[in-house]
Amino acid sequence: MSVKDQVSVLDHKDYQAEVERLEFTKEYIRTVLDISKENKELVVENMKQSFAELNSKDSSTSYTGLLANGGDPSNPIFNISYS
Repeated sequence: MSVKDQVSVLDHKDYQAEVERLEFTKEYIRTVLDISKENKELVVENMKQSFAELNSKDSSTSYTGLLANGGDPSNPIFNISYS
């Protein structure tokens, strides 16, 4: 392709749609990050409480469930059964 045949990216038919998609993606990422920051303190507190209540005489099942489920023993996945 010669230099005179090259077209600017700005002139591409899908350029505006891609700009809008990029802005949507950036806003989505900002929203996810904001929510994560808001929930961080709650998650840290739940983990501290869960580790404090961990019974060292229990099998490793409860510890595995604790790590896998963010320290929420009310989560149904927490009750892992090994048969």
